[in-house]
Amino acid sequence: MTIRQTFEKAMQSLGLSPATPVFLAISGGVDSVVLAHLLQEAGYRATWLHMNFHLRGEESDRDQHFVEQLAKKWDQILHTSSAPAKAFAEEKKCSTQEAARTLRYNWFANEVKTAGKQAVLLTAHHADDNAETLLMNFLRGTGLRGLTGMPAQNDYIRRPLLQISRAQIEDYAREKGLEFVEDSSNRSTEYTRNQLRLELMPMLRTIYPQVDSNLQHNIARFQSAYELYQQATQRWIRKYIAIQGEEQRVSCALLLQPENRAIVHEWLWAHGFTEKQEEELLRLGESQSGHFILSANGSYRVIKHRNHFLLSPVKSDLKHPQWIGQDDTEVIYSEGNLKIKKMKTVPDRIGDSPHTAYLDAVALVFPLLLRPWQPGDYFYPLGLNKKKKLARFLIDLKLSALEKEGVWVLESAGRIVWVIGHRIDHRFRIQVNTRNVIQIEFRGR
Repeated sequence: MTIRQTFEKAMQSLGLSPATPVFLAISGGVDSVVLAHLLQEAGYRATWLHMNFHLRGEESDRDQHFVEQLAKKWDQILHTSSAPAKAFAEEKKCSTQEAARTLRYNWFANEVKTAGKQAVLLTAHHADDNAETLLMNFLRGTGLRGLTGMPAQNDYIRRPLLQISRAQIEDYAREKGLEFVEDSSNRSTEYTRNQLRLELMPMLRTIYPQVDSNLQHNIARFQSAYELYQQATQRWIRKYIAIQGEEQRVSCALLLQPENRAIVHEWLWAHGFTEKQEEELLRLGESQSGHFILSANGSYRVIKHRNHFLLSPVKSDLKHPQWIGQDDTEVIYSEGNLKIKKMKTVPDRIGDSPHTAYLDAVALVFPLLLRPWQPGDYFYPLGLNKKKKLARFLIDLKLSALEKEGVWVLESAGRIVWVIGHRIDHRFRIQVNTRNVIQIEFRGR
């Protein structure tokens, strides 16, 4: 079967025809140029999308210029965009590659959505990319899903070249006399995927000459097995996880049985949790009520409530300042939750745990404000009876930068009452004449 026949068969299996609104992610490299040519030969009128991150200086501008000239030559519609990937990476504390991918696909999604529900984006991922993805997932740890490689169809994205090797793509480009540009970063072994492509795969081919076809066959087998696996896990989830509105409830003892680890993986993954957080759920099952874990993207949380896990979306206000009323007994926010209890007598013994605050109720003015600490904040640390900048207080505690980001304070009428989890303010301490006490317990996530 020729590369064009394989391509057209793939397009049919994806339910696409020349009447479908099609967008093409085009970099100017051989893969995307060949896909652009195949689309044109098959009668598709695609809208090309090219993003310039200016990460490679003149070479990045060269790529954009090449794509612009090719679009004119082939009479194609082209949309271009640029984005500051390095600045975005610093802001989000991720790699430049990850930042570029996020920015690129956010832009792609917006472009495609403007064309209506039927519109799709085509990418030039091919069989070699798929094999590399399988190996990367396997080597760094994955569930069964990670062994299925790239899906040919994922939301608005379609990948019609997954059955075509890079060698076939390069042969096609030579046969058709297609021009393209080379990305110099593809030759750098600084990136994990390039290490696999340039170093590991050539070595594997000398040991196992059929490794490329074997990996493709394995992907097909894993995909078939995964379909059966999905059916079984979804039946379990429908049977044992109760759904009420946006909240899901499941027995801790039932979910954490050793034979249900696959269920844990699928349930958490579907809501933005990572494989590493599966161990966190096991520990959560042994913790007290009120403790919880947040998904990696911060969109969902699982909270331990007596003998059950409760999964629900994270409300956006959990990450922002909140007002606490006089009758509130519990407040949940991004770093944990606060249990608030009114006491009409002073406890006989007050522990020294920094996670529990005993405060003179008369000194408090409601509503209280729960907020992240800010530069310029100051308070009177318990026992010191003199003002101290909170920034200096945190430095003295030798907190890391990440730990400092998680510090919140409780404020009453503009005065800090408690640096949560660390120290209360001397002005709100229990005194000899104190009659009513407010106990606030912090439980971190």
